[in-house]
Amino acid sequence: MFVKVLGSYSDTAEVGLPSIAEVHPYGDKTKILTQNDREYWSAHPVDVVRKALTLFAGLLSGREEMQIPFPLSNPVPEPQSLNGWCLDLTKNQIELTEESAPIDAKGNIQLNAMQTHVRILSYDQKPGSNKSEQDAPKIPQLGQMILGKGIFAGVWTPKDRDGKSLGKAFNVYAAPEDLTDESGKKALLTFKDTAKRITALRNWHGHDGGNFPNDTALYEGLRNGSAVGKWFIPTRDLLTDNLYANKDTGDLKGTFATNGSGLDVWYWSCTEHRDHTSFVWNTRFSDGGDDWHGIDNPRLSCRPCRVEALSI
Repeated sequence: MFVKVLGSYSDTAEVGLPSIAEVHPYGDKTKILTQNDREYWSAHPVDVVRKALTLFAGLLSGREEMQIPFPLSNPVPEPQSLNGWCLDLTKNQIELTEESAPIDAKGNIQLNAMQTHVRILSYDQKPGSNKSEQDAPKIPQLGQMILGKGIFAGVWTPKDRDGKSLGKAFNVYAAPEDLTDESGKKALLTFKDTAKRITALRNWHGHDGGNFPNDTALYEGLRNGSAVGKWFIPTRDLLTDNLYANKDTGDLKGTFATNGSGLDVWYWSCTEHRDHTSFVWNTRFSDGGDDWHGIDNPRLSCRPCRVEALSI
């Protein structure tokens, strides 16, 4: 019971279905993460992949219909047969392949006579649906400004400071500009004052700020949903992997301070030092340098972010 997916450099790999931990969109494709944090890919949209995996799990358990959550809460039962099943997500057309070996009259398995049966998986609209393919929701392009949301900065599957996955996936939207003061001018503030300023935001670019003074508070807000949709100081990984890495992409380009050697090219994260909680991580957007700075000094830039939950 394996799922054939694309690994690095477009090579194929077979992944056991129970080992799949997360399934979420990545552009118009799908990223598949395993329990041991390996990344694989499918060229299909995420809704098609989820439906295929759900049907696959149902067939393995002997049922045509079966609903399974992603991440998988329980291992999918092993099929009680001699058949070898493989769901191929590397092709343009999704096929479910069953390989079986016939058994002779004496009960011997004829391995030299393996037979392959292919079942085409179809995901047409439900009967009576008038929605067209054009009506389906589309994943934003990286760096695309989305009215009322912000600039799309990718998908985020956060892990807390202990490296434990929250089991959630989010679309990340960066504010179209750095944090401003009450007059609308860019604000260079200490970390403490940055956190207070974001908490006080009301309808800033269409959304309020959240009260998340460190990464621990933010992770808890992501767990219970109170952080979803509100502006917050990005975590270390969001700052480096989503903002700095994509600072020249689409509508993000030209919106960060990247020139010079002043403090304005440094951006706050909300990730506290494990042993010294009076220090937080920050990144220099002129060259990618990084360091820990105290929460009471110096005065740096901040690019608030907000997230919207993805169904996985």
